[in-house]
Formats: sequence, structure tokens, C-alpha cells
Amino acid sequence: AHSTNLQELELSYNTLKDSDMEILSAALTSTKCSLKALSLRHNKLSAKGCATLASALISRHPPLRELDLSCNDLLDAGVMELCNVLENPFCPLETLRLSFCKVTFDGCSHLVRALTSDHCSLKELDLSFNHLTEEGAQMLMEKREDSRCSLQSLNVDQNEECWVNLKLLRQYACELTLNPNTAGVNVALSKDNKVATYVHEKQRYPDHPERFEGPQVLCEEGLRSRHYWEVDCLNVSEVGVAYRSIPRQGDCSSEYSFGKNEKSWCWHREGKFYHNNSCHSFLALQTNNIGVYLDWPEGILCFFDVSSDSLTHLYTVCTTFTEPLHPGFGVH
Repeated sequence: AHSTNLQELELSYNTLKDSDMEILSAALTSTKCSLKALSLRHNKLSAKGCATLASALISRHPPLRELDLSCNDLLDAGVMELCNVLENPFCPLETLRLSFCKVTFDGCSHLVRALTSDHCSLKELDLSFNHLTEEGAQMLMEKREDSRCSLQSLNVDQNEECWVNLKLLRQYACELTLNPNTAGVNVALSKDNKVATYVHEKQRYPDHPERFEGPQVLCEEGLRSRHYWEVDCLNVSEVGVAYRSIPRQGDCSSEYSFGKNEKSWCWHREGKFYHNNSCHSFLALQTNNIGVYLDWPEGILCFFDVSSDSLTHLYTVCTTFTEPLHPGFGVH
């Protein structure tokens, strides 16, 4: 193979498994590889795959400086594998992102040990959305302040148990009621205003300034604390939140639909996220049930794929909300 000048490789939101890391690691250790940044966010990696990948980090080829393993279930065992190579003088890694990796206090202890090493060159470490415990986070922050430590940037935000056991998010479950005054004329609501369905025959709704022109509907509740809800996507293609001040008139392809303006955020069941008319495509396969977690004061909005016994993280928004948020749905 010929040498390549490729310096950044984005492999996020795929279905790469532990076994695939052997092939990737072999390529990374080639003298013809010049890769400096690798992103493997949101794959299906565990500690085993992490160990395989870690072995490539101590090779002098490539001089990999940045590694993003966020949203993989690496657990503390995976962090330990990484820490073993961070202490190696041949590991040039400067940026490591482990957000949503189910890291706990034990993982923190391994990282503190690695950061103590004279050979560790790590400058940026992201451990947000894990359960480090207050003690673990404090240990890392104290280590960052040590003049002998290379670490310059440390993120330990959203340090809570629910990010290791996502089922705990259900403690914030809330009841929602669809607002009939917002339902588009092609949206039929159940008698209890809990189910929305697309219908071809236009409904005889009275005129109302809050009614959408497209097949959308908002909930009555304006949320501004911690909340969690789940949506059966049998009839729903878009799950989102919006300010009550969202524009109402316009078809579903216009700036008036969820995610096409600055006043709403929307996950499409086919694996796309929309906000302010910007689209990010992630997954090829459809999601049948969506979980939504909102922490309004912290500016956190998370979407999850819900199965009978587990929640899988899909996407997280970190921003500042300025109005109460109303859950909203697009039906097709």
C-alpha cells in the first residue's frame, strides 16, 4: 500500500465491534499511516476492543494525538487498558474523550495514576456523563492543578449515577398531554389526548393561533426542570421539544417544522437530528421507541433508543434554554 496523508478519521455512529479493532489497529501501526485524530464515538466497543486499540497507541506509527471513544460501554476495565498505555513513553496521545462510557470511581483511580506518570502527555480529558462520584472527580481536579501534570483541560460535568445505569432516568418520568389547539388538521388525537395519528382526511378543528399547518402537535406542559418521557414511534416520525413561541404556519418542509428553526430541537426516527435548519445524520437503522431526557436548568437534552430492557444513548444537546420547553411530535 502507498503512504497516505490522511490525518483525521471519523468512524463514529457505526457498528464497529471489538473484533474490528484488530484490523484497525494493524492499519494504525503501519509505517505508512500518518493519522493524528481518530473518532470512534457511538460504536459497539467494550474493554476487549479497547485493549486491542490501546496496543496500537504505543507504536511509533502513527503519532496519534487525539482519540474519541465516547458513547461506548468501555467501563472501568476499558479505562484501565488505556491507562496502561498512557504511562508508556511511546504513547503520544494528548486528547482523550470518554464521555458516556460508564466510568466510575475505579476508572478515576486508574486515570489519576496514569496522570501521575512522567511519561503521560495527556492535555485534554473529557469524562462528562459518567458516574465518577464526587471523590473521583475531586481527585482528578486536584491532579490537574499539580504543576507536574500535563493535563490542561478536564471535563467532569454531569457526574451522576444515572449515566452508568440509564434506567435510573425513568425516575424523572412525567405525564404528558397533547394540546388539541396545536394539532395540524391532518393530525387526529385520541380521546385522552395521549396518541397522535396522521390522517388524510382533514380534521374539523376550530381556527386557533397556536395550530400548526403541518402534521405536528405540541404538549400542554411547558417543562423547565428535570423530566423524562418515552415515545412509541409507530405513528410518530419526529420527536422533539420546542418553545411555545415556535412559528406555526408553513408546511412540514419549511422553517415552521420541528428542528428547522432556532426554537426547536428534533430527533427523526431514521437517525437524524435537526436544530435551526441544520441536520446531522447518524444512524442507518430506524428506532421504534425513543426516550427523551431534559435537564432544563443545565441545558441538557438527550435522546435514547429504548428497548424492553435497556436504553441506548443516541444524541445529546448541551445549550442554554431561555423558555419552557414543550414536547412535540411530527406524524406521517
